Amino acid sequence: MSRWRRIGLSLTFAMTLAGGVLVSQPAQAFTLNTAQCARLQNAVEYLENLAARYPDSKLIALLVVQAKQAYATYCS
Repeated sequence: MSRWRRIGLSLTFAMTLAGGVLVSQPAQAFTLNTAQCARLQNAVEYLENLAARYPDSKLIALLVVQAKQAYATYCS
């Protein structure tokens, strides 16, 4: 499997995890429930591991920052 395909599949998996959390809540919600925060934390960890494997990818770095920011905002 080519490197770009592996990166694409990994990103799709991580965004599916995070997207299921972020899209399922209305925009007015200030916090996520415990299960959603756990899923978002798993997505953050997965993206961080992916960023460690591909340190030159700016897209992955951006997604890590966005996921961490979402976790800090909605799960604190």
